[in-house]
Amino acid sequence: MKKWMTAVVTFAVIFAVNWLAAKLFQLHFIDVSFFTGLVFAVALRWMNSSGGFLSDAISTSVQSQTGVKMEREEKKSLPSTAAATAIVYTVLALIATIIYYLDYFM
Repeated sequence: MKKWMTAVVTFAVIFAVNWLAAKLFQLHFIDVSFFTGLVFAVALRWMNSSGGFLSDAISTSVQSQTGVKMEREEKKSLPSTAAATAIVYTVLALIATIIYYLDYFM
């Protein structure tokens, strides 16, 4: 139940930001939907990541200063519910944008 609420709230926030951006820049909702979803997907994925180069560099620095070798943790790369919702929103927005502008390119 908590995951569904997180997904609904995330979708509502992305939708609201998309609507506000469209009104602010006087564009159609569909014109900014893909980019809004992409910004949210990248930001949420980046904020919820559990490691990477920076984390490894800090671990190496601590090990060299203390002389104590730390065991390396295996990290899962599953996106959070909010990040997964943002990715789904982005994909749906891309599909809707392609369908909306299909006549323009043909």
